[in-house]
Amino acid sequence: MSTAEFDPNATSMGEEVAPEVYEELFAMRRSIDNFDAALVHILAERFRATQRVGVLRLNITCPPETPGVKKPRSGVCVPWPRNPALTPNLPKNS
Repeated sequence: MSTAEFDPNATSMGEEVAPEVYEELFAMRRSIDNFDAALVHILAERFRATQRVGVLRLNITCPPETPGVKKPRSGVCVPWPRNPALTPNLPKNS
């Protein structure tokens, strides 16, 4: 779907819903779109940084990766919030 075909105000709720409900829905969608854009930007920056690390390591003739570096970092995001409403039900890797 092209951006010309995209309608940010599209909904299937029908006309029985109050206009302020629609406005709140559209505001939440805009917020989600902003989060998505920020995440894409952050991931792009991370990719650029990891590329720079790879180029630097290549230029100083280091091996492509250092044993033990990724393991400690992989646990950074593991402690999810304790609030059950905020904790996703994700399977644990074994």
